[in-house]
Amino acid sequence: MLKVTKLINSTSKITFTNQTLNRFYTTKVTANDFEKLVLKSDKPVILDVYADWCGPCRMIAGPLAKAVDSKNGSMILYKLDFDESPSIAEKYNVMSIPHVFAFHKGEIIDQFIGAIPEPRINQFLDNVQKKVNTK
Repeated sequence: MLKVTKLINSTSKITFTNQTLNRFYTTKVTANDFEKLVLKSDKPVILDVYADWCGPCRMIAGPLAKAVDSKNGSMILYKLDFDESPSIAEKYNVMSIPHVFAFHKGEIIDQFIGAIPEPRINQFLDNVQKKVNTK
């Protein structure tokens, strides 16, 4: 457990103050490391396609990170900047953001588009775990 007094994450522009966090951070993925980090991962990967200028993207960033963190390392959260990696966004037909994918063994097993409430994010991750456990 890590006690953070103040952390400013410039990638997602989220500020945490006086919160107790576990592994409450995300890694940015680019077109250069997408295959290695996302498609070839041993664990399920939650990929958040976002942009810094996107309000709804900022709205779900914290709840999504918190929900993935609550899965105790059973899945990994990566963020892909829509503007910095247009080839990946185009390949996966991302037309609106936020667009969140669940990958397992190189395949998309679930996804959602738009800012959804935290209970639905948790339900999404529960469904991802069920799909992974039945494969």
